[in-house]
Amino acid sequence: MKNIDFKITEISRIIERSATIGWHIENLFYEEYYAVVYVLDGETEYLVDNHKYIVKKDDIVVFPPKAMRSGKTNPENPWSFITILFRMETNEAAANYFNKSIMIIKNKNDSIRKKFLDASGAWIGKNPLYQIKCNYLTTEILYQMILSEMPYHKVPHIKKLEKARKMIQDNFRNDISVEELAASIGLSTSYFRRLFHEAYGTAPMQYIMDLRIENARDLLLSGEVNVTEAANLSGFDDIYYFSALFKRKTGSTPSQILRKG
Repeated sequence: MKNIDFKITEISRIIERSATIGWHIENLFYEEYYAVVYVLDGETEYLVDNHKYIVKKDDIVVFPPKAMRSGKTNPENPWSFITILFRMETNEAAANYFNKSIMIIKNKNDSIRKKFLDASGAWIGKNPLYQIKCNYLTTEILYQMILSEMPYHKVPHIKKLEKARKMIQDNFRNDISVEELAASIGLSTSYFRRLFHEAYGTAPMQYIMDLRIENARDLLLSGEVNVTEAANLSGFDDIYYFSALFKRKTGSTPSQILRKG
């Protein structure tokens, strides 16, 4: 999955509906707003592009702008739900992710349900800064939603791998070996290497080098350090190796980035 980026620019409204046997909609769509729906309980049927979709408790449903849908609740198990209507700006990857006629995600994260309820409560209460809070909570909901679908979550031992990745992020400026990382999470070195690459698309040492280069680039762009300082602060002792690696990774020399900053 490519890097997804988005920014919520407006929350139009947040609606919480209790279960009613006769709930239904016909050819509903919003010209400019995305809709993200959380099923609190019950079951309903959507009709989108002549296809039927059944959504149930704890499902999350996303509709992009202009997506037309009809729906009706199951009268024997009427649904209750929360809908958040919002505008957002997206990069290409986010547009490709969100702009399907319907997206249904089987939620297994209790914190997402709580965020919907908190957003609904904030919107109803209209306390000072409620719009900021609802914007924040909606952003968190979408972030958690995307995160839950990242391919690496299906890799074996992902919790252990995430622990190792956090260790790298906290210590990438220091000397750290693949053997140490593997031992810290109880995996053999070869198995750790294979799973890490499968989860994150790169080798552990390559991941470390990428973090160092990105850190050095940020320091150079800040204009607060020279090239040698950026290298040292990012974990490089050899300035010549750093400069060559930096050029290979970014297409520019450290000095060129420093001038841009």
